[in-house]
Amino acid sequence: MNHIQGLFFTVGFGIFCLFADAHLGDVVLTPLLGLCWLLVAATRFHWKTVLLLAVVFTLFVIASLAGQGPAKMVVRIASFLVGSGLAIAFSRARERYIHALGFAHAILQGIPIPVVAADVTGQIVVVSNEAIKMIPASLHPASGHSFADVFMGNLPPGHAMKVYLDWFYREGAHSEVLFFRERPAAPIGARVLSTGRADARLLVVTLLSFNLPATDESPAGI
Repeated sequence: MNHIQGLFFTVGFGIFCLFADAHLGDVVLTPLLGLCWLLVAATRFHWKTVLLLAVVFTLFVIASLAGQGPAKMVVRIASFLVGSGLAIAFSRARERYIHALGFAHAILQGIPIPVVAADVTGQIVVVSNEAIKMIPASLHPASGHSFADVFMGNLPPGHAMKVYLDWFYREGAHSEVLFFRERPAAPIGARVLSTGRADARLLVVTLLSFNLPATDESPAGI
């Protein structure tokens, strides 16, 4: 949905809210429904578009409160404006996060060493160009695959995810031995480091070489 469609939807939704309020007597739902829509819009549109939608819907909120009394109108309109401001702030923060994440992805993809990064769910989010050369062709592109499914082929899926989460929350770098699920007999040396905080935390794995012996530090020894 582009911003023009969002604007048309906002106008149509505002008219629907006014129609609903007209049949509900003293109940006024337009401000609440409007905030719900702006929160949804904040996850889909640029913050300037969300600002425009907030301005447009404010007109519907004012219309819905006609005849409610000055004090009630001021309180409800002010509440709606505060909620709208939060939706706009959320949209801006989301865009900054996406921009920063995209910048980090571009850096990781271009570095001349085989690096793979995955998030807290175990999903691979970044694969450097050098790492792609080491990954079986059937897994290209590796982004979107589960790290445990790709690199912990010697472990049952449930156990593999448990080991992955242990690595994800462990502080400091450590050496491990990985196994492509499609090549369980070909171990891969790796250096594992969990970096970042909260939602921005990632497990960054540097692939070192093939055919290393399994050790007690590897998933095979757990």
